[in-house]
Amino acid sequence: MSERGTPSTREELGTRLRSVREQVYGPDGVAVLALLLRVDAGTWRNYEETGELTPAQVLLRFIELTGVEPLWLLSGQGPRYRRGSRPGSEVSGRETPGPRAPRAD
Repeated sequence: MSERGTPSTREELGTRLRSVREQVYGPDGVAVLALLLRVDAGTWRNYEETGELTPAQVLLRFIELTGVEPLWLLSGQGPRYRRGSRPGSEVSGRETPGPRAPRAD
């Protein structure tokens, strides 16, 4: 960790972003998630690799889409997902994107 503690903290955020994305959207889900977040896939990969400069509105949408617990995402403390939610269940009005089977409607 650096004197100010930021590089390591950013890298840890990037690691947590990648971990949740892989769990919810699968190992090849960068393009799908980036589309839902309205960011370029390369930009999202950069967030995962560095944790740097992830805009608040992107983090908020990521939290909404994945059901990840904000405290865990930012600090690594507490439960990974919000109580009563399952990964990806916050996508309202749509099938849950990612590796799950489509709903039979």
